[in-house]
Parts: sequence; structure tokens; C-alpha cells
Amino acid sequence: ELLEYFTRRVVVAIQNAGYFKEIKQWAAELEALANKLRAINLISTYLQGEDDIEIVLRLALTGVTSGDGLRFSRAMLFLLDETNHWLEGRLAIGPMTRAEADGTWNRVKDDSLTRLLDEARSWPPGAHDPLDKEIRKIRLRLDCQGMLCECFRDGRSCTTAEVHFLRTSNPQLAAILGDHPIAFIPLKAKSRTLGVMVVDNLFLPDSLIKDESLRLAEMLADQLALRFDNQMLLKQLED
Repeated sequence: ELLEYFTRRVVVAIQNAGYFKEIKQWAAELEALANKLRAINLISTYLQGEDDIEIVLRLALTGVTSGDGLRFSRAMLFLLDETNHWLEGRLAIGPMTRAEADGTWNRVKDDSLTRLLDEARSWPPGAHDPLDKEIRKIRLRLDCQGMLCECFRDGRSCTTAEVHFLRTSNPQLAAILGDHPIAFIPLKAKSRTLGVMVVDNLFLPDSLIKDESLRLAEMLADQLALRFDNQMLLKQLED
């Protein structure tokens, strides 16, 4: 009987330890989510306080890629041009190589989100990193093949970890996007799509894009789209 008693106590202790471990894990996940929601709120505050559209775009992508923000490796923006016939590469933030990724991480790993957003707000006009330079060269017809243009036409986010899915029919962009997991997120404002934000985790140990990360990126994309649309309307009125 004594052996049976101690056996039951051991079983109960193991079960309690398992529950405690799960509770700690849930608490950690909730805290991480809360931190990201606070980050989105901070980024939104910066977006609302800026009138220069180029800085607005940079602020958003800085938040998407920063360690205290949404933590994606790279973010790219393709926006509808004035003729409404083309998607133009407008801005990209992130590395093109592992060496560049390591160098950037070592430089900013101790920087707060606020500091990075302040740097983005004072970014020198005409200064472009290698990825940004390449993305700005790309123009895509709205009827082009691939997930990026389908995302724009359908107005719905899409992700893939499968190599065989066509991301884009543009060979230059295809080389940049590679064949790792990636997400395409439409920028929608007032029932129309203004562009597409592309994000990935290319240089992270786990490159898969989780549903939670995608939902958070969609939240920020919606706020960016609304801010961008309002700024473009103001510009038209001024002209």
C-alpha cells in the first residue's frame, strides 16, 4: 500500500509539472503577442504623425523587420502606379546575403523599436540598400502570372512553403524571392487594393511563416494602406 501511495503521488506530481510547463508556455506566448501588438500600436503612432509618404512607407517596413517589431527578415512593397496598369517596386528593407544579415543584426540588435523608427524618419533621401535598389527596378503588369499579382487581383493574403508554386513570372524578382516560405499581403483601403507587401524569414533559423505572424502583418498592412491612400488623396487635392 505504501508503494502504491507513493506511486500515485509521483503520477500526480508529473501531471502537475506538465500542466505548469504548459501554463508557462502559454504565458510566454501571450506576452510575446502582447509585445507585438504594442509594437504595432507604436508603429501606427509614427505613421499617423508623418506627412512624407516615402517616410511613411519606410516606417512601416522598419516595424515589420525590426527585432522588437514583427521580426521578419525582409519586407518589400509593390505599389500601383499612376496609370493603374503596373505594380512598381517602391521600397525594400532587409539583407540580400547571410553576411549582410549578420552585419545588420550585430549593428541593431540592441536598438529599441523607437530608436529604429526615429532613424527611419530621418533616413537620407536617395539612400538605398542593395535589396532596395533591386526591388525599385521591378515593374509588373497587373495581369502577370504568379502569387504576387494574384494577391493583388484577389485582394487576399497568400503564403507558401512549397517550391513548385509560382511566386512571380518576373525572372529578376523570382531570383530575389527564392524558393523559401514567403507571404504576400494586399494593401487594401476603401474597398480597393493599392499594392502588395511581401515578407519572409529568409535568414532566421525557422523560415516558416506562422498564422499569427501573418495576421499581425495584415493588421499593419491595413493601417499602412489607409495612411498611404489618405496621403495620396491630399496630394491630389494640393496639385
